[in-house]
Amino acid sequence: MSVLVLGADGYLGWALLCRLAVSLDEPLIAVDDLSKRERVSMQGSDSVIPILPFDERMALLRAVTGRSDLTGVQAGVVDCVDELVRDHAPRALVHLAQIPSAPYSMSSFAKARETIENNEVGNMAVLYAIREHAPRAHLVKMGSMGEYAACGVPLGEGYVNAILDGEETSCPIPFPRAADDVYHITKINDTNFIAMACRMWGLASTDVMQSIVYGTRTALWRKDPRLATRFDCDPVFGSVLNRFVAQAVSGIPLTVHGGGTASTGLISLADSVSALAHWLANPAGVGEHRVINQATETRISVLDIARMVQRAGAERGLDVQLNLTLDPRHERDRPSRAGPAKNLRLRESAIPTIPLEQGVRYLLTDLMEHAGRLSSAGMTPEVDWKSGEAVEAVG
Repeated sequence: MSVLVLGADGYLGWALLCRLAVSLDEPLIAVDDLSKRERVSMQGSDSVIPILPFDERMALLRAVTGRSDLTGVQAGVVDCVDELVRDHAPRALVHLAQIPSAPYSMSSFAKARETIENNEVGNMAVLYAIREHAPRAHLVKMGSMGEYAACGVPLGEGYVNAILDGEETSCPIPFPRAADDVYHITKINDTNFIAMACRMWGLASTDVMQSIVYGTRTALWRKDPRLATRFDCDPVFGSVLNRFVAQAVSGIPLTVHGGGTASTGLISLADSVSALAHWLANPAGVGEHRVINQATETRISVLDIARMVQRAGAERGLDVQLNLTLDPRHERDRPSRAGPAKNLRLRESAIPTIPLEQGVRYLLTDLMEHAGRLSSAGMTPEVDWKSGEAVEAVG
């Protein structure tokens, strides 16, 4: 039996592959079309942490771990997944091969279409490949906490009991889902298709509602720094906390969009990888659509994240300022109505986790080693999500 990792060259995918290479004794097949490298380059950016070409990364991973059963495949999901699942009948598949950027998906029709086709068609290709060739395989799919509708109550873990017009539902129903960008709508649609495949075809899936991931550290980063995962801090592919810390190290005011009124969840890269490895070792049952809210910090405002980075920077003698003038997503006048996310399954797993403030300190330490490569932290958003026009500062 084997495990197939789709999107293995990415930020989370490479970190997971390194972890599985030292903790799992099954053959690993790592798949990526390397398009993330191209898209980041097109933004005028690059990985802050230098990374090797994919084939060299895989060769180094085999050398460091002493494993010959690690296979790298450079191909798109739609082009290769049916053949790979047919030929290898994997025990499990991890699907991370999607365009992970709301700003990218909202910047033009061409990029919206690209996001929809890559994410949704790729997801369907995975589901049909499993149905046809490995119906007992376990699918671990990366979703997003941003799928959930912010409606003033705690975000349920996938399914909730409900009372409508005084009548209790006969079974748990999906928690309401809504999104204000194309990327997260593709994630919502993915979840609906996965749930259908579990109900109708009897597939087993763990659908991970991932919160924002931050950090750099992987299972093998101390053994060989060339096995580090990529790290992005540009405004299109850099996530909020990674970007804030990069700006703090660079002496750039933190770009707190919309005054920081939006709220989100957070989890460190190391904790996210540990959780994914746990779900792989403890698969969902036949016909089960298991939803995991993968967040250790279940609700924090963007302004509070910025202030935390400001405090951590001050500990290092950094004068960290905040820039509150940008609002490309039009968040200033619509405060977040999202409640904290339920994360019962993650807490029940007893996976050790890193306290948020400690994780921020680790990230500061790590990025200081790459201070000369943080120029993309100074880039600002270019496109207004409503008008499509150039972003202007407000206030």
